Amino acid sequence: MTELTTQVETLTAENAELKAKIEAEPETETETEAEVKTDTVGTVYTDVTTTKVVQEALNAADEIKAAAEKEAAKANYSGNYTYEQLARNPDSYIGDKVKFKGKVLQADTSSGIGYIRLAINSNYDTVLFVTYDPSVINYRLLEDDIVTVYGLSAGIYSYEAVTGATIFIPWVNADIIEM
Repeated sequence: MTELTTQVETLTAENAELKAKIEAEPETETETEAEVKTDTVGTVYTDVTTTKVVQEALNAADEIKAAAEKEAAKANYSGNYTYEQLARNPDSYIGDKVKFKGKVLQADTSSGIGYIRLAINSNYDTVLFVTYDPSVINYRLLEDDIVTVYGLSAGIYSYEAVTGATIFIPWVNADIIEM
């Protein structure tokens, strides 16, 4: 955890330095070069190759920083919770940061909110209902995918089965989903 924190702080400092250099960098183009790049309205275009390269480096640094922060955030979720705990005393764990790995039994995002039914450790007797914002992942979840979800325990979710019976299962609202 401290190593990731150090990396995030280092990347943040480097990112700030690069942004400051870009903003402070004077125009380096000569008048002759500028005249060649003047359009019919008199607008002068500068060579942006250097700026593009630096901006791409800054974007890469931002992506690395976001990935490091995501990795650090995962440490806040506990894998020490059991299905039985959430099923037996759901109200006791509402808001707790939990982590579960399992097999996707059903997935849908058609309503604008993503949800999956997740068989913990591929055990069909221990199924979680997981909701998530579809922007949390950049791919579609499919049946039989093995994923790890990091999220907040949200109590119990109930739904009507095909047989007409009401099913009650633990509910987790995922912040992070990984394949």
